[in-house]
Amino acid sequence: MVTFLGNGLLERFSSLFVFLFVFVVIWGILEATHILGKGKEGTNALIALFVAILAILSEKATSMIAFASPWFVVVFILIFFIIMGAKFFGGESINFATIIKEPGVYWTLLIIAIVIMIFSFIYSNQPGAEEIKEKASSAIINPQILGLIAVFLIAIFAIVELAGKVEK
Repeated sequence: MVTFLGNGLLERFSSLFVFLFVFVVIWGILEATHILGKGKEGTNALIALFVAILAILSEKATSMIAFASPWFVVVFILIFFIIMGAKFFGGESINFATIIKEPGVYWTLLIIAIVIMIFSFIYSNQPGAEEIKEKASSAIINPQILGLIAVFLIAIFAIVELAGKVEK
C-alpha cells in the first residue's frame, strides 16, 4: 500500500512519528488551555509524554493516528494555500484565527475532521481495511465524482455571490 508517507524508509519510523505527533498535540492543548494552571510546563510535558507512550503501545491507536495524520496535514496545507491565494488576490487582513470563527468554515473543517477520523477508525479496526480503503479512495478520486463536487462548489459560490447579504 502506498500512502502519503511512502512505502519505504518512512514507514519504519511511523511509531516515532506517532509518538512525536501525540506528544506535541497533547502538550500544545494542555499549554493553550491551562487546565492544570499557569506555570505548569513540566507537568504538562510529563502528561503529554505518558499519553504519547500509551498511544504507541496500542497498535490500533498507532495505526489510526498514522492513517489520519497525513490527511490532516494535507487539509492544513490546502487551507494555507487558500489563505495565500486570497491574500494574493487582494485580501488584506486575512487571518486564520478570524476565518476559523466563521460558522461555515468552522463546520466545514469539523465535518472534514470527523470524516477523516471515521475513515481512520474503520481502517484501524477492520481486518480487510486495505480493500475498503482502496475502494473508497477510488470512488472519491473518480473524475465524475470530482466533477460533481466542483459543480456543486461553483453553484454554492454563485448562489452566495448572487444573493448577496441581506440588510435589515
